[in-house]
Amino acid sequence: MRRVLVTGGAGFAGQHLVEELSARGISTVATYYRTPPSQAVRRLAQDWFQCDIRDTVAMREVVAREKPEGIVHLAAMSVPREANAQPNEAIQTNVGGWLNVVDAVHRADLECRCILISSCQVYGHGVTGTAGFHEELPHQPYDTYGATRASAELLAQAYHRQHNADVLIARAFDHCGPRQGPHDFVSRLARQVARSIKSKAPAVVSVGDLDVQRDFTDVRDVVRAYADLLLHGESGRVYNVCSGVAVFLRDVVDLVRELTSSDFRVTADAHWTAGRQPQAIFGDPGYIRDTTGWSPEIPLIDTLSDTLYYWQERLDGDTESSQEKTAIYLS
Repeated sequence: MRRVLVTGGAGFAGQHLVEELSARGISTVATYYRTPPSQAVRRLAQDWFQCDIRDTVAMREVVAREKPEGIVHLAAMSVPREANAQPNEAIQTNVGGWLNVVDAVHRADLECRCILISSCQVYGHGVTGTAGFHEELPHQPYDTYGATRASAELLAQAYHRQHNADVLIARAFDHCGPRQGPHDFVSRLARQVARSIKSKAPAVVSVGDLDVQRDFTDVRDVVRAYADLLLHGESGRVYNVCSGVAVFLRDVVDLVRELTSSDFRVTADAHWTAGRQPQAIFGDPGYIRDTTGWSPEIPLIDTLSDTLYYWQERLDGDTESSQEKTAIYLS
């Protein structure tokens, strides 16, 4: 594959994916919405387009002009709390935006592999079993965000059946690492602890329920999975992208303590408990492993260390409001 379009290329996973594709010698073009990529990543893509994926005409023009052989669709309203608070915008972005992408490929009559990046939250409160959620389970989203992701998946499968579109779905579980914004548990925890170390003052970190379990994978492993699926995935199929390991959030906090030798206190705050989310969310990665040979390589302890370092480097000029200072929540 010689040319790939990455929508949402300036986002957390998007910038890492542009780096991964560049390292593999794949020419990349990318879109962004408001915030452009860092200068280092900007240089790695052949071109960047400021584009609203909800704009049907704009997406058709980009796809028709660039004629990519592959598209990885990352652009989305990806913070569940925000999507649930703005359901109309979430539907227009997560469902309508994806429709604009896949329909643009169909109308341009391109031979192009499209990967929809979806979310484990389509599983909702389904029964995980001892091996975790597997791809054959039905959609059971528990909120608007999960419903938009499930709806986009249904559109992907419909285009595959109706138009023989080369479409596949990657269901991402929790991923973390350097450059992640403060919307997710690991990154927000790392930022608060890094700040306490810099100020040499004990931190009090407010969290939700630490007795839930999540499946964490380093973002650099995740984008490697996306690249592998571009090259080796089976059209029309769904793939979990996850570690297959359920980790208590309390254990993540303990690992951060171990890494930093920081004596921060943790306090419970119901405000940061993420609604009706399941107690355990973890997936079965067997299918992607069998199809592509992919498996995670970066241990969680290394991910946490790199994320802490990232926030330590960014502390200068951080103007986070006092109200947000100790807030950590699941997304």
